[in-house]
Amino acid sequence: MKKYFLIALGVLLLNSCATTLLTDKDVSPAEVKNISYHEPISFINLIEKGNQAKLNDSLSHVSTVILDSIIKNSGHPKVSKRLDVTEQKLKMRLENDLLKTVSEIRKVNKLEAVKTTALMDSVVKSENQRFALFVINSGFARRKNNYGNQIVKGIGVGILTMGIYTPVPIKATTSTYAMIYDAQKSSVVFFNYLPAIERSPVDKKNLSNIYSLLFDKYYNAEKK
Repeated sequence: MKKYFLIALGVLLLNSCATTLLTDKDVSPAEVKNISYHEPISFINLIEKGNQAKLNDSLSHVSTVILDSIIKNSGHPKVSKRLDVTEQKLKMRLENDLLKTVSEIRKVNKLEAVKTTALMDSVVKSENQRFALFVINSGFARRKNNYGNQIVKGIGVGILTMGIYTPVPIKATTSTYAMIYDAQKSSVVFFNYLPAIERSPVDKKNLSNIYSLLFDKYYNAEKK
């Protein structure tokens, strides 16, 4: 399962220059209410030595818990309930479908070309809901002292190249994706993401700001 998640993440990172905000023009933001949501999924890597990143389950879990709290307490969009699937195999199938749907949107950069799956729709309908939100967070962090060591190495390279080139290490990055879909029409009505920024993927204030930015333009446009 983890192997598929990593493959899906690779697809998500494609087309970094593509348009980020995609919406269904036939569905206004005012219609997208009483939204349920799926548990967020996080792919957070930890760099312990050099610049080699490895998926870290603990950091990924922390990111997911923080995001879940942000989603529950946010007013834009305001969610009604979380869609919990307790049966493990069914939950894995659902997560696969959700990731594949987001990956497909990233590849084609169009909402009308992507349809949600029967499983995605049935989970939402079983709770008498129409719309569902799904959020993914990816990024990396460094173990304590690793960043300082990389800076020292960068200074060394700068000295050796007589100042022509001094590599500056990135301390951490965060990239977040959000999708809202309509289970009645098997279609996606909203998709947005923020490309990697140099912020911690497990910092609540940072993730809260990112989450607000993802939806700010969508809901504010309705007020104008």
